[in-house]
Amino acid sequence: MTAYAVARTDIKGKKVLLLIILSVSLMPPIVIISPIYNIMRAGHLLNSHLGLIIVNSLFCLTTAVWFLNSYFQSVPMELEDAASIDGASPFQCFSKIILPIVTPGIFTVGILAFIQAWNEYLFALVMNPIRVKTVTVGLKMYEADNYIPWGPLMAASVVIVIPLITIVMILQKRIIGGLMSGGLKG
Repeated sequence: MTAYAVARTDIKGKKVLLLIILSVSLMPPIVIISPIYNIMRAGHLLNSHLGLIIVNSLFCLTTAVWFLNSYFQSVPMELEDAASIDGASPFQCFSKIILPIVTPGIFTVGILAFIQAWNEYLFALVMNPIRVKTVTVGLKMYEADNYIPWGPLMAASVVIVIPLITIVMILQKRIIGGLMSGGLKG
């Protein structure tokens, strides 16, 4: 909904806002790990699924807003105008006109956000060192003091990557179609 609001409203500094959103998504996570850690500690969200979900959602949100903005801009405004003339509320215009048109874009952004969250390592390692572990942090547990068992580590890595490869192989046409449709402005 944020991308829709940014795409459809005439606000002053829209390009600056989008540039800030892009710069946040391109910022290395190590730069802001300390403030995020302090916020999560103050909120008692360390070693919890909720804390990791919040952080991953924030980082995926910037990418989603940036990509979905172009999808919403590619939908002609005349479709919403016609629906509102016919008596549709703004929410009905959004849910019954806009969402079905941009579904490929939402689907593609969802897959990209899933892959980004699946591969996330730094926040899962720093914020959840004891109880809650992701698979990428679980790989780190294979290390011993000065010994890395490469065989089991590589086998576990293959097992971890198989779901991502399977999802991308099954859905590659939708992903590519969604990426291509967002690049067209009509």
